[in-house]
Amino acid sequence: MIKLPDLASLALLAPRIARSATLSVACGRIVEDLTRTMRLRCAILEKRGQSWEIVSMSPREVQIRDDRAGAIEIALGGIGGVERMLVIVGRGGEPVPDPAWVDILQKTLSDALMLVALRVDAERGRRYDLRCYRFAAELLRPRGRANLYRFLVERMARAVGAGTGSLALYVASENALSIVAAYGYPSVLVDHVRVKPGDGVLGRVFATRRAECAKVPPSTTRSIRRRRYRGDSYMAVPLRSGASVLGVVSVTEPEQHSAFTRQDLAILRAYAVPAALALCGESLRDEAAGLAHLATVDALTGISNRRHFDERLTEEIQRSRREHGELALLMIDIDDFKALNDARGHQSGDAVLRDVADILRRSIRSFDVCARYGGEEFAILMPGATASTAYQIAERIRRHTESHFGDNWRYAAGARPTLSIGVANATGETSGPALVATADAALLWAKAAGKNVVKLYADMPARSLSG
Repeated sequence: MIKLPDLASLALLAPRIARSATLSVACGRIVEDLTRTMRLRCAILEKRGQSWEIVSMSPREVQIRDDRAGAIEIALGGIGGVERMLVIVGRGGEPVPDPAWVDILQKTLSDALMLVALRVDAERGRRYDLRCYRFAAELLRPRGRANLYRFLVERMARAVGAGTGSLALYVASENALSIVAAYGYPSVLVDHVRVKPGDGVLGRVFATRRAECAKVPPSTTRSIRRRRYRGDSYMAVPLRSGASVLGVVSVTEPEQHSAFTRQDLAILRAYAVPAALALCGESLRDEAAGLAHLATVDALTGISNRRHFDERLTEEIQRSRREHGELALLMIDIDDFKALNDARGHQSGDAVLRDVADILRRSIRSFDVCARYGGEEFAILMPGATASTAYQIAERIRRHTESHFGDNWRYAAGARPTLSIGVANATGETSGPALVATADAALLWAKAAGKNVVKLYADMPARSLSG
């Protein structure tokens, strides 16, 4: 019969176990202390599936029969999601007596293991919170749509130790999910894939708005598994924004375990929140950029509008002063446009405006600013252009316009649109309004000279300048 340790010895045992970094370390300390200080031969077993496996045992091998006859079994509970059991045997196989002492030992060890599990969970939670925070912080950096998609699926897959993953976004025009990024295999393999809401895992998660963590049923695994997948465990979470679902992130092939756990699913769902916000932010940026572009474009002709022209004029005036550079301005008017509108209708007038805008766009340099100034009047701002260069370009525009409408059978002789153009240059401390006024004065001179002509402000007679 073994002489059992007193309660004081058990009281000293609990704090040492509770200070363990992990449950595995705690199990080792239990066996070590029971063996060294209490001279008990023991082992700790964990349940793996339907069987028990020894995970820690006394230095001298403990003989435990399959039926564990002649041993005291102390259930330590399912702490940390794993059932554990302490098995104690006496010298020569004699069982340890005194059930009351065994009950105290069971409570002492279970409480100590519970403290370890709580601390491990808390530490894991802090790590996950920190990783999720860093993930969200990194999403604040602008990346561009394609890079954002790749970043999302890669980080979310790595967060749960998945070997492969994909990001599928809903395309309203196709009423289907499109896989826009992949991790662990080339995305070109799935670029063409479209998944209807309700179809397969992705479609089902999208339609139900509920995450899934499961294994593919054995009866269907062979028929649906693709060559790029090596496992049958998967997780899929919806990316939700308010009442709508933006898409679905799915991961497969857990690298650390045979299957994903509920804890893995919780991590993936936590990552899905900032991921959905990032996707919404990217969409808002695209919409804002589109609206900003529309705010600078004339709806009829597709070239810059008056507001954008005025902003650029101010910028270019300041640049020319700062760099002592050249700056030219062309003011352009369609001759007799009101008569054309009255005779042929506003639709024909709109067609002429679009054709002229197209001619202007094709005739200037990429960094020039071409704008519809108002009505049938256009303006072209030409940074770095001298008066001579601007005049040559204006003359080329006038000839192209004359040729374009002259060859068009829809316009009868004498009613074909032509252009009158005034050209001016900024000099010294010329302001934006002053440059517009001088170019406009040259345009009025061109009108007075018979139309369909280019006039340079610098060549205007003194009487015209004073008038």
